[in-house]
Amino acid sequence: GRTIVVSDTREDRRFADPDVRADLIRRDVRASVATPIRVGGYLAGALAFAQVGRPRDWTADAVRLIESVARELRVAIEAARLYQARQRESERLLALHRASAVLAAQTQPRVILEEILKNAVRLLGSGSASLYRWDQQANLLRCELNWQVPDGSVSATLRPGEGAGGVAFERMEPVIVNDYAAWEQATEVARTGGLRAALAVPLARTGAPLGALVVRSYDDEARFSEEDAKLLALFGDQVVAALTAADAFEQQRRTMEELERLNRAKSDFVSIVSHEFRTPLTGIQGFSEMMRDEPLTVDEMKEYAGDINKDAQRLNRMINEMLDLDKMESGRMRLHREPVELNQLIEEVADRVRPNSPLHPIALKLDPELGPVSADRDRITQVFTNLLSNAVKYSPTGGEIVVTSRLEGGVAHVLVRDRGMGIPGDALESIFERYGRIESRATRYIQGTGLGLPIVRQIMAMHGGQVWAESTVGEGSLFHVTLPLAEVPASLGERSPHNG
Repeated sequence: GRTIVVSDTREDRRFADPDVRADLIRRDVRASVATPIRVGGYLAGALAFAQVGRPRDWTADAVRLIESVARELRVAIEAARLYQARQRESERLLALHRASAVLAAQTQPRVILEEILKNAVRLLGSGSASLYRWDQQANLLRCELNWQVPDGSVSATLRPGEGAGGVAFERMEPVIVNDYAAWEQATEVARTGGLRAALAVPLARTGAPLGALVVRSYDDEARFSEEDAKLLALFGDQVVAALTAADAFEQQRRTMEELERLNRAKSDFVSIVSHEFRTPLTGIQGFSEMMRDEPLTVDEMKEYAGDINKDAQRLNRMINEMLDLDKMESGRMRLHREPVELNQLIEEVADRVRPNSPLHPIALKLDPELGPVSADRDRITQVFTNLLSNAVKYSPTGGEIVVTSRLEGGVAHVLVRDRGMGIPGDALESIFERYGRIESRATRYIQGTGLGLPIVRQIMAMHGGQVWAESTVGEGSLFHVTLPLAEVPASLGERSPHNG
């Protein structure tokens, strides 16, 4: 840390080392002055002067001159280092600007993720990168995408506080790890995968956590600095903006797809309803014109009047279905709850359906221990009438229909099975949506607006129950209905006919 003055290298004990002495003799160095050059508190080098051929007694002025030159060199080195640092900073900020511009120009979510990782690696010069998104429901971070990551060397999920990404996410601040193998929070899969260093920054939007961005290096000499962390954190802000835009774009895309689907379904529904309305209207018009224009007997007039009445009832039923569904969806329908013996209600519905379904024997397997449910009798009747009518309609060649009831905890579970044409797997949910009727060559001639099952689901939701379907095309369908049991006072329960 101080200037060393040597008048004669051959007499100075500091040059007693044989190798050093031999080198000085070879170069004929007989005297020297060396002064350190310190930059920013660190030893950056030394300035040395040598006298060749003869010893020399260095004057104080000569030593001061050498030290003065060293100070000038220190200033020059400091300026050069500062210039280089500013140059690197400018280059990095320019790279950050370019990366941000690339992200801003993208709209496809997958492309945005790839650009995020590519530019994160490019900003720091080398390595690999991963983007983790926060899954609040599962309480973990899920890896959305990796870039240049060796197979099997990173975790697909991270808990908060686990791995560099998990720690950065938990602390909501950048994390630098330059000796990953010795780091306590390291994941075993990354450690055994040969990871040497990692830098992670958290991603958050207006205080809401989004995930973490992790850059890694598998190079033994790799080191991440505070400067790297600051740069990646700045880039992280751009990543959040890009992810927000990607999420918004994806939501817009899904919304547009849903609107297009609903528009197609609505068009199909209008076509179906037009057909369904036209059929009874054509019958009413035809029979009424015959009654007006043709000489008919009393019996013929009664027959035609009966046909007109049937078509009018069919029209009335379709109109009521549309009005009912609209009331349910808008919350304007009110239930009139009462204790309802579900087994008895199912028997009554089956008795009404049987006379018009000679090819469809209806078998009832009802649990005698099933107690009453708290329900609107008329609406639950509507549910099972729709389910049994559908079972008949969609089994055009006939076949047994089986209705089973059973007690499951505090819930009544009813199953309606048919042996009809079945429902495609991708339609098992959409059949319960408005405009969700399945149109195919097989169903084209089956009457109905497609509102029956949406009405069933709305009624069940209003009762706190559920309805869903299982099916195999060509083998039939199984519809499930669950309803909460009514709370019956103990004194009434003791007098229940099921208890003797």
